[in-house]
Amino acid sequence: RSQENLQEVDMDEAAVHTTVDITHNFQLSRHAWQRMGARGVSSSTINKVLTYGRVIHVRGARIYVIGRKEIKRYMDQGIDLDDLHGIQVICGKNGTIMTLYRNRDLRALRPRYRSHCRPENQ
Repeated sequence: RSQENLQEVDMDEAAVHTTVDITHNFQLSRHAWQRMGARGVSSSTINKVLTYGRVIHVRGARIYVIGRKEIKRYMDQGIDLDDLHGIQVICGKNGTIMTLYRNRDLRALRPRYRSHCRPENQ
């Protein structure tokens, strides 16, 4: 890479760490940073999902998600999460936010069982 390209990369990495205030000891990957911009998700939205979202462990990742149950539970406590319905934040084992998106269908997050792991009489 040329010196100019290296400076641009350094600026991008610095911008990720100084512009986004994630209060939960998570780092943001470059991909997640790009997805935030493309999908119009703010750092305060990510913080709310990490604070109030359900944690699902699927295929080696932790997924924080705001679904109907979380919206109802926190609405009873006076916290409105309705605009966050379906936001999913995917984190790796090392505490890095890998990506984020909105998908209100949470059925895809169910653990997948292999047929040979089930008992034969079921």
